[in-house]
Amino acid sequence: MIPPSLRPFLALFLLAAFLFLAFLGTLPLTGADEARYATAAREMLQRHDWLIPTYNGNLRLNKPILFYWLLLLSYRLGGVSPSTARLPSAIMGLLLVLLLEWAWRRRGGTSPGPGAVAATMLA
Repeated sequence: MIPPSLRPFLALFLLAAFLFLAFLGTLPLTGADEARYATAAREMLQRHDWLIPTYNGNLRLNKPILFYWLLLLSYRLGGVSPSTARLPSAIMGLLLVLLLEWAWRRRGGTSPGPGAVAATMLA
């Protein structure tokens, strides 16, 4: 049985998970940034190079490497596709929603209302 104090947190998690994860692969990659990051990570995967991101053979050293690593991990686990390219961003968004609700509770918010509303708006 789920403790009553965790029920709003679980409901928020399920709602956010649905909003972030349900339609990841329905559209092709849109926008220049999404395509550049996905292509650079695909090139890194093809070259077996986890350190130097490139886009169409050109170095992309002015961007943080962590996101490329998350994309590479996603590609290794699920193959190269638009949904796996979006998965790291969706998971980070889901974690951010949960972090917002957790921070509200930690700050002393006893009712789930304001924290849940803020987290739901973020989702």
